[in-house]
Amino acid sequence: MKGESVLKKNITPKNVCDLLNEMLKLDYKCTEKLIEHRVPCNEKIADHATIQVQQFKTDKFPKVGLMGVINGLFGIRKDGMGAICYEIDFGKIIRFKPTPEKK
Repeated sequence: MKGESVLKKNITPKNVCDLLNEMLKLDYKCTEKLIEHRVPCNEKIADHATIQVQQFKTDKFPKVGLMGVINGLFGIRKDGMGAICYEIDFGKIIRFKPTPEKK
């Protein structure tokens, strides 16, 4: 693969989920740390139209992580959700998937 172009012209939420699920299989701890890690951000990022951030009452600053940035690439749904989510079972990420539509 090295030396040849593999740039994709179109990426879907399912493509991203497939890659993240592959990463889970290849190196669970690395993938989990990338997904769970959040860093403080300023109000400009917190107020961005599509980047998803979190801020708990105990947090001095809002925080953003990889999922918030990835979801920001796809935009935001009318219900405020991003395009991609993940399932947790007993505190462990078990898979990534496109966010289901609310009923």
